[in-house]
Amino acid sequence: MQPNVFEMTRYLMNFGAPVRNNGFYDNIIIVPAGSVITIDRDLTTHFNKFADVLDMVSPDKTEELNRLNKEQIVDLVDEQMQHSVQQMLLADVPVGALCSGGVDSSLLMAIAAKNHNNLAIFHADVVGPLSEYDAAADLAKHLKLDLLTVQTHDDDFVGLTPEVMYHYEQPFSGHPHSVPFMMVSKLVQKHGVKAVLTGEGSDECFLGYEYIAMEPFWIFYHSQTKKVRDFIETLPVIGHQIWDNKNEFPRLIPEMLGQFEHVIDHQNVRDRYSKALNKPVDLNVRTLDLLRDHLVTLLHRNDTMGMSASIETRFPFLNEQLIETAVNMPLRYKIRFSPDVWEKDHPFLRDKWVIRKVADRYLPKRLSQRKKRGFYVNAFRRMKIDKQFFNSGFVKEQFKLSDNALNYMIDSAQQQQINKLMMLEVWGRLFIHDIPLSGVQQQLRSSAIVKRM
Repeated sequence: MQPNVFEMTRYLMNFGAPVRNNGFYDNIIIVPAGSVITIDRDLTTHFNKFADVLDMVSPDKTEELNRLNKEQIVDLVDEQMQHSVQQMLLADVPVGALCSGGVDSSLLMAIAAKNHNNLAIFHADVVGPLSEYDAAADLAKHLKLDLLTVQTHDDDFVGLTPEVMYHYEQPFSGHPHSVPFMMVSKLVQKHGVKAVLTGEGSDECFLGYEYIAMEPFWIFYHSQTKKVRDFIETLPVIGHQIWDNKNEFPRLIPEMLGQFEHVIDHQNVRDRYSKALNKPVDLNVRTLDLLRDHLVTLLHRNDTMGMSASIETRFPFLNEQLIETAVNMPLRYKIRFSPDVWEKDHPFLRDKWVIRKVADRYLPKRLSQRKKRGFYVNAFRRMKIDKQFFNSGFVKEQFKLSDNALNYMIDSAQQQQINKLMMLEVWGRLFIHDIPLSGVQQQLRSSAIVKRM
């Protein structure tokens, strides 16, 4: 197979991993989520959609949920969560849960513990200032469960990157926590558990990402900035001197390399959402964006890292009824003004309000109202890679770089770009140059270290 130079270039231009259409291999198409391929006898292929979260947008459901008061909406989500967790616990093999310490996994485990005797819970402890072990241990103590933990150290992000890549099958710089995820999956396997519940989907359904709540304010700010810019551009000479280097054309290049698939789909979601509800687009549309794009990459991570240890991951927040409720739920039950909330990313705004209110019924507030941390790691930001690692390598070959050009690129690149180049290099050596995993591991170990914080 040959690499797709367009997609590699988009990736290096700070785009994430593709979720549909062209992937990292030339002439290999990614099957979009909710699609099936039919192949005729003459080998003609057809892509057919059998499910799309956009189809769940319903004026009737929106009106029904809009009539519910605060307690009723919390009751509904609580009931649906209980039903979903009970379904996900059904198995003829041992089932456990992944415990991050955040409100989503904590809520799942609190509900699961009421329906499961001696639930096995597992935690990946990223050792250092970013550790969430204390919160996970606090939850385990509250639920009277044993917490099984694997520690992830800085060196693991060097030594295990090629192995993670081998299973992930494409650069995973957008999800650096794949390393501890693979390690905790192996811990699950070691203890004989075959399936685990995880909290993925809650942030997408109920707008839990810290930047979402403030988006309307930033959109307003940029709209005012644009008005000032448009005025300055009307001024003779001065306007062009100020803005000539700030035009938006460069933003079009990576989109063009992807045939504008992302931006066209982005607009299509808004058009269909507005038409279905007969109203202007509001912040609630971000639930659809996140479910159709970002969530796909998370599920890819969970599936590949789980399967690296023959573990099935299950997602109670992605129960069909729960998603339908989330898609049509009034925004005020996702993001809500709360005068007692003081978080720098969204002061006076409580994210995932309804989930936290459900969690209040099962957990102490120190856990149910805990600030979102994500599954944050920063080892790659502190990773130093010897430029010799790229000599005679995949990146140099693909982009036809001379020794001087390669040195210039590495010397000029910022840390995030170096990390992306390293990921692409490891991917190319494994899947295009067919270098054995052990060989790539040795090459990276001899060229990279993670500096202490």
